[in-house]
Amino acid sequence: MDAEILLASTYAGFLVLVAAILEGTAHYVHRKAQKSSTQGFIFIPEHDLWRCPTGQHLHRQSADETFRTVRYRAQPHHCNSCNQKPGCTDSDSGRVLEHRKESWLESGIRTFHRGMSLALVLLATTILSIEIERHQQRAEQAILSAFVLCLAIAGLRLVKSLRSSSSS
Repeated sequence: MDAEILLASTYAGFLVLVAAILEGTAHYVHRKAQKSSTQGFIFIPEHDLWRCPTGQHLHRQSADETFRTVRYRAQPHHCNSCNQKPGCTDSDSGRVLEHRKESWLESGIRTFHRGMSLALVLLATTILSIEIERHQQRAEQAILSAFVLCLAIAGLRLVKSLRSSSSS
């Protein structure tokens, strides 16, 4: 196999790997941030409230439909008399939790990272398509075409995912 084809294929593979790492890292960080803001708190859906580690309840205070966020607040007198207040909140108005209604799959951050991943996959596909045109040996074209087909399928899935997230 020609060294140029090997280098182009390796670089395309690297771009796809970077796209996968970008998506995985973004998903992990998002999930971790969601958990850290509510760590130790338990959501009780049947009553639409959160319970803090000391057993006090945070009740729904407001909802912002634009940002799809619901705010829950504890009663100030519970927080102000709590021995865990210094590690929990510096507010004298009670601890506040903001809970987003949307999941990772629906978030704007996800859309941005999916777009970046799609751009990397398209770049890899372009590089390999150029190599297919430059080299006329059937075996090399077949190998590169198989790789391009896989990238095209991945790209179509990313496009479909982007479309479904923008229509929700």
